[in-house]
Amino acid sequence: MAAVDIDIADAVKDALEAGAFSVAIEPVRSYAEWDDALEDLNTLHVDVVPMQTGPATELETRGEVEYTCEIDIGVRYRFGTSESESSTGRVAVEEVDRLKLLVQEIAEFFMTDRFDDATAGIWQETEIKLGWSRKHLRQMRQFFGFVRLTFLATRAI
Repeated sequence: MAAVDIDIADAVKDALEAGAFSVAIEPVRSYAEWDDALEDLNTLHVDVVPMQTGPATELETRGEVEYTCEIDIGVRYRFGTSESESSTGRVAVEEVDRLKLLVQEIAEFFMTDRFDDATAGIWQETEIKLGWSRKHLRQMRQFFGFVRLTFLATRAI
């Protein structure tokens, strides 16, 4: 048995794998170091990260505890020179636009409960926490955006 947020993160990853998006994705569950520059160019990274498991919000029933769990889905991509505007050398606007759309699509995908197995967790909220990062784009030529999902999960104690 894994920690409650890990079970939910695995279910989120599986749901993303089964989803259809404008850009092909291969999500992985990780503990991504989002502040670090990606080593590889032109490779899309979609990380599903168990972030926070809040303290038990309440004793649901005798022998059950309810947890609030936050899962982040990060979209990262390091641009090469082929994705630059020839006149300015900056990353082409269209390239950033397609990744911003992907972040939006992921958020929309999780606006409703996407799990057949309610024991994994019950969806509560979806929020685009970062549509794109100016810092990542300027300093690393890297796109970074992420969506935060909040779930409630009940576990036996």
